Amino acid sequence: MHSLHYTDSSRVLIPESKKTRILKTSNQEIRKIATSEWLPLVEIETLVVVVVVVVVVVVGVVEAVVVVVVVLMIVAIVVVVVVVVVVVVVVVVVVVVVVVVVIVVVVVVVVVVVVVLAVAVVVVVVVVVEVVVVVVVLVVAIVVVVVVVVVVVLAVAVVEVVVKVVVVVVVLVVAIVVVVVVVVVVVVVVVVVVLVVVVVVTLVGILIVVVLVLVILVALEQRQHNSSSNSSSNSSSSSSSKTAVVVVIVIVVVVVEVVVVVAVVVKTAVVLVVVVVVLLEVVVVELVVIVVVEVV
Repeated sequence: MHSLHYTDSSRVLIPESKKTRILKTSNQEIRKIATSEWLPLVEIETLVVVVVVVVVVVVGVVEAVVVVVVVLMIVAIVVVVVVVVVVVVVVVVVVVVVVVVVIVVVVVVVVVVVVVLAVAVVVVVVVVVEVVVVVVVLVVAIVVVVVVVVVVVLAVAVVEVVVKVVVVVVVLVVAIVVVVVVVVVVVVVVVVVVLVVVVVVTLVGILIVVVLVLVILVALEQRQHNSSSNSSSNSSSSSSSKTAVVVVIVIVVVVVEVVVVVAVVVKTAVVLVVVVVVLLEVVVVELVVIVVVEVV
């Protein structure tokens, strides 16, 4: 610090009055003045150094304490971890041992239960098989008896039904034959009678027409003889025309009679066919009803 330039105003804070006085003094005085002026600064610097040393010591002590605390904490943590690990290992071992014991006990119990159940199942199966055999034998015997009885009953019923059906069929056939014969005979008789009546009526009509035609011709001849005043040509032409008219009338009357006869015959035949069909239907229905009643 004594090697500093004390006149340097940038490094030393000296009042202006003192600066002037220092410049006017000698080097010795400058040294005295400087020594007397800078003594408090040296003390402050020493105090600062002491404070710094104290702070450093305190910091070192604190760091030492912190290191010790950290070491102690690490040791404590290690101890705790070791203790926890030991406890966990012990607990795990105990749990494993307990679990193994429980598993062994459960396995033993299960084996015993399975053996007991197997024995019980075997006994039950044997009993059930015996019961099933007995039941099957009884059921087979009952079924055989029932089948035999049903077959016998059905055979008897079938024989009775067949006999009834045969009898009814024979009766039906005979009745149908009789009815058909009777209906055919009646139809033939009716047709013959109708045809005879129609033929007689037709012949009578034709005779009447012929008689009327003859009467008309005679009348015309008589009239012709009476009218002799007419010329021969006119009389011949009129007589021929009258004869033609009479012939046409006769033909028309005969055709009408024949048509009427045919219509009557067709109508009679249709009516007879309808009657026959209705009778046959009635007979068949009655016979079917009889058969059903007999079978039931």
